[in-house]
Amino acid sequence: MDCSLWPRYAYNPAAVTNPAAVYSQPFTSHTGVNQLGGVFVNGRPLPDHIRNRIVELAHQGVRPCDISRQLRVSHGCVSKILGRYYETGSIRPGVIGGSKPKVATPKVVQTIAAYKRANPTMFAWEIREKLLEERVCDAENVPSVSSINRIVRNKSAMERLSERAIHQSAFVPPTAPYSINELLGFEHPNKVHYITVIHFCSILFHFFLSPLTLELFQLTAVYTFSTIAFLFQFYFKARVCRK
Repeated sequence: MDCSLWPRYAYNPAAVTNPAAVYSQPFTSHTGVNQLGGVFVNGRPLPDHIRNRIVELAHQGVRPCDISRQLRVSHGCVSKILGRYYETGSIRPGVIGGSKPKVATPKVVQTIAAYKRANPTMFAWEIREKLLEERVCDAENVPSVSSINRIVRNKSAMERLSERAIHQSAFVPPTAPYSINELLGFEHPNKVHYITVIHFCSILFHFFLSPLTLELFQLTAVYTFSTIAFLFQFYFKARVCRK
């Protein structure tokens, strides 16, 4: 191993004495030194006084890269703290472990929906400021701009679905004067075709009163079998409809 690299990562007291006020608090956990010479604690957020100093320098117009070099804090950490401050107005770190508190409570969601209905052209950042002005939320639990946009999108989608469901329920399809069951004979299965019965009775009348001929016998046989088949057909239709 190249030992020449050791001093670069070794603890350098002179590197953390400037500014002394920033790093004056003792660190009880395992500490390390970043590439800028600043001290950090593994797995723990920066102290509040460092966060306040980052925000103060940003308000003074100092660039994040200059803040990073001046306070010996990584550029990513500075950008993350400033981004959280601009989005939520708070310098406090997020929750370490566990689940984050829910900011989109039903009351907040209903209030955001009411704002959007009253002023459809209202921006998310305006809704966020109004939530703070009317004390619906405070700086700790106010939804972010992205959360407000997501709430508005979900609420709009739900309203469109409800309107579509109401429209579909109000639509009544037109009804025809007859149905397919009536055309097929399923509507009244016990109703016998009277014309066929009358024909059958007339053939029987001629069979008994007229002299028996081969043609009359054949015609009587044909109508007899057709009537029996017709009666069986209605019998099975009636059973199917009853089931």
